[in-house]
Amino acid sequence: MATATAEKPKKMTKAERRQAEREKNRERRAARKRAAAQAAQVEAAAEKPKAEKKAVEPPKGPELLSTGSTTLNLAISGRATGAIVKGSLVLWVGDSGASKTLFALTQLAEAANNPHFDGYRLIYDPTTEGGNLMDIPGMFGSKLAARLEPPAREKDGEPRPSTRIEEFYYNVDDAVKAGKPFVYVCDSMDGLTSEAEEEHFSKGKAAFRRGKAAPGSYGDGKAKKNSENLRQLRAKLERTGSILIVICHAKELMNAMPFQDSKTRAGGRSLRYYCNTEIWTSVGAKIKREVNGRSRTIGNEIILKVKKNRVTGRLFDTKTTVYPSLGVDDLGSCVDFLVEEDHWKKHLGKIAAVGIAPEPLGREALIARIGASSKLRRALRKEVTRCWRGIEAACAVERSPRYV
Repeated sequence: MATATAEKPKKMTKAERRQAEREKNRERRAARKRAAAQAAQVEAAAEKPKAEKKAVEPPKGPELLSTGSTTLNLAISGRATGAIVKGSLVLWVGDSGASKTLFALTQLAEAANNPHFDGYRLIYDPTTEGGNLMDIPGMFGSKLAARLEPPAREKDGEPRPSTRIEEFYYNVDDAVKAGKPFVYVCDSMDGLTSEAEEEHFSKGKAAFRRGKAAPGSYGDGKAKKNSENLRQLRAKLERTGSILIVICHAKELMNAMPFQDSKTRAGGRSLRYYCNTEIWTSVGAKIKREVNGRSRTIGNEIILKVKKNRVTGRLFDTKTTVYPSLGVDDLGSCVDFLVEEDHWKKHLGKIAAVGIAPEPLGREALIARIGASSKLRRALRKEVTRCWRGIEAACAVERSPRYV
């Protein structure tokens, strides 16, 4: 039986060997090119600059009422021109001397000078704090002076501010039923008494006269009245597009725990629950000037903390400067903000205000130049907005969108 033998491989000729070698070289060169191209792509991706983070665009909607402070407007709404939404309740809480009344009247002045609030009643209710003694035309302008009105009047035409919490809500309800939208300032919740408080006082006095112990009390009744009335009032404010601004005094919270705020306020929890925006004010550094060889206080730095914000949800802090002779110094505060945030450089007491002044100027000279030109005031607001948006973008957390 014949056996199969393995066939020997055919020996390649010299020409065939050269051809095979050329094929291998071509494959090696192609592989090197592919590797180089992949390496270049990786390197380019590594060197490609990251896309700049964009700040969240401010909400669009009905015209907002300005607080009188550009940086506070930005902190609340993301817009330099306004912060307070029509149909809302705004709560201002602050220490004594922290310019709460000044800010409330400033917001009324902003409404008086804003065409979007031309048809609004501007009501100032000083409760029982002795009324407002500020120079309204001098500090807040003739437009506010002409339109400012009390919540009610006596038979002889004299203003009648609210004295009880019940009367305050009756006055607000009268304003709603009058048929015109309004901006109503209650200054302040602490100045109001209540029927329960007066009744307790009467019982306590009668008991004292009889030589007996005064009955106990669980509070002044304002928290209960706020809870009962705000639920209905919020719907009325939204329906009419009206704004209610309530001022409260900050009080020290006795025996506060380390994790608690050291301050509280009157009026109960419902004020915070139903308000759109809650702002707390406190006095910062005193502003001094040397006059006749003596250092004299001419103003205060006011710290503004946003503690509740239904407009954007952001809870930023900011500050502004207040002078008793001027009011809220928004221009000066904007200039100081840009310098402190290193948006504008300051050297040897002069500020390089890019886009505003061609040469560096001292602070007061720069503020005077901006104040003399509406165009420069708009340019300053744009610079502050640009700087603020940069801060918001830097504070934003980078994540892929959870929902699409």
